[in-house]
Amino acid sequence: MSTSFPRGVLVGALATYFFDPGHGRIRRSKVRDQGTHLTRVLRRFLGKSTSDAEHRIHGAVERFEGTARTDAGDHVIAERVRAHLGHVIGYASAIDIRVEDHVVTLSGPVLESEVSEVMRCVRAIPGVRDVVDQLERHATADTPALQSELTRRRGEQWAPAIQGVAIVGGSALVGWGFERRGLLGSLLAATGVGLLLRAGVNKPLRTVGRRLIGREGIEIEKTITVHAPVENVFDLWERFENFPKFMEHVREVEVDIDHDPLRSRWVVDGPWRMPVTFEAITTHVDRLKVIAWATVPNQPIEHTGVVKFESVPEGTRVQLRMTYRPPGGLISHGVARLLHSDPKARMNEDLVRMKSLLEDGRTRAHGERVEIRDLAH
Repeated sequence: MSTSFPRGVLVGALATYFFDPGHGRIRRSKVRDQGTHLTRVLRRFLGKSTSDAEHRIHGAVERFEGTARTDAGDHVIAERVRAHLGHVIGYASAIDIRVEDHVVTLSGPVLESEVSEVMRCVRAIPGVRDVVDQLERHATADTPALQSELTRRRGEQWAPAIQGVAIVGGSALVGWGFERRGLLGSLLAATGVGLLLRAGVNKPLRTVGRRLIGREGIEIEKTITVHAPVENVFDLWERFENFPKFMEHVREVEVDIDHDPLRSRWVVDGPWRMPVTFEAITTHVDRLKVIAWATVPNQPIEHTGVVKFESVPEGTRVQLRMTYRPPGGLISHGVARLLHSDPKARMNEDLVRMKSLLEDGRTRAHGERVEIRDLAH
C-alpha cells in the first residue's frame, strides 16, 4: 500500500477535526492557546536556566576563592552556606541562616535523616568557625516547606541549568546523527533523543520509558476553594448520579451495579469526544473528609482517584488527585493535551462548573442551564 494513502487519511481527519463548521473554530483556538502557553513555559525555562547557571558560576568562583580566603565577612559566609546547602538538600530555601562573627546558626525545618549531612557540609565551609544547630527535625516531609523534597530528590530531577545544557547537547547530537547517518549517526541521534527526553520530562529515563508505554500512571492534581459549607460540597460529590447534569464531560453514571452500592458504571467523553465506558468501585468514604475510587480490572482507561474536603474560613477546600494510564502512554496523553481533551483540562472545566453550581445555585452543562434544586438529594 502506498504511503500516500494513510497520509491522506490522516490529513483528511485533521482537516475535518479542525475545520468542522460547528466546533472547528473553538478547536483551532485551543491549539493556539496551547502554543502560546508552551511559548511562555519555554521563556520561563530559559530564564530559570540562565539564572541557575549564573548562580552556579558565582558559587564556583566563591568556592575557589574561599579555599584561599578564610577572612570573609559574615554576609559572604552566609552566601557560601546557602550555595553549599543547595547541593545537599532540595529545600535549602526553607533553612534560615544567620552568621555572627563567623558563627553560623541554622534554624527551620529539616528531614531528620539529613541533619548530619547538613551539619557536616556547613562545618566544612571555609571561614565558618562554629555551627549552632536550632533545626526543627521532621521524620517525613510533612510540612509545605519540605514538600519539594518529595518531588525533587537528588538524582531524580536536574537543575534548570543542567536541563538547558542537556537540551542544547541533545539537539546537537540529533543533528549530527542525522547528518553522519550510518551506525555512528544512529548512536549519536539515539543518545541525543535520550538526553532530550531526560531533560524535557526531567525524570530518569526508566520512568520516561514506563510512561511512554503506559506502564506508569500519569498524575494530575487540582485544588479549588468553594464558598460553600463542607456539608453541601460533600453531599454533591457523594451522589455520582448527579454528575452528568453539571459535568460537561460525563454523559451517564449508573450506580448500584450488580446490587453493589459501591460499584458504578460511567460513560464519559474520550478522545475526539468518543464515548468511553468504565466501571469503578468506591474504595473509601470518610464523611465530610474523603471519597476515593478505583476502576475495576481490564477497563479501557485504568485510573484511581481521591477527593479530599477541608473546611476553611472561606468555605471548603477541595483537593482532587487522580492517576490514570492512557492507552498509548505518554504520547497519547501529549496529543490529548494539545487538543485540550486530556483529563486534567476536563477536570478543571468541570470543577469550575461545580464551584458555580454550589456558589451561585446554577451553571451550564451540555448547552443547558442547570440549577442545584434540580439535582437528586
